[in-house]
Amino acid sequence: MAATLVRWPRLYDARTDRAVRGAREKARPGLVLLVSGPMLLGRRLDFDLTVQLSMDEPVLKRRTPASLQFTVPAVLEHQDELLEVPDLRVRYNHPERPAVAVGQRSSESP
Repeated sequence: MAATLVRWPRLYDARTDRAVRGAREKARPGLVLLVSGPMLLGRRLDFDLTVQLSMDEPVLKRRTPASLQFTVPAVLEHQDELLEVPDLRVRYNHPERPAVAVGQRSSESP
C-alpha cells in the first residue's frame, strides 16, 4: 500500500507558541489523535488510551533545557501526586531501553 501525504489542520504552532487560524476538518473514521503534555493525566479528559512517560528527578533535570528548568518541580510534583492510573506507564530514564508497565501505579515497579 502506497503512503498518502495528508495535510492536517493545525490549531497550534509549538515553535512560536501561538494559535494557528486554520479551517477545522471532520476527522475520518479510524483516525488516531495523539495529545502530548506533561500534565494532562488527572484532568478528567476522556481518552481511549493513556500513556505516562516519567523520569527520575536527576534525569529530568539533566535532560531539561536550562530555559525550562523552572518547570521541573511542577512536573515532578504532578508525577508523584497523580491519582489516575494510566493504561501504560513508561519509565524513560534510558530512552534506548524504556521500561513499560501496563495498568499499574507503584513507586516500586516501573
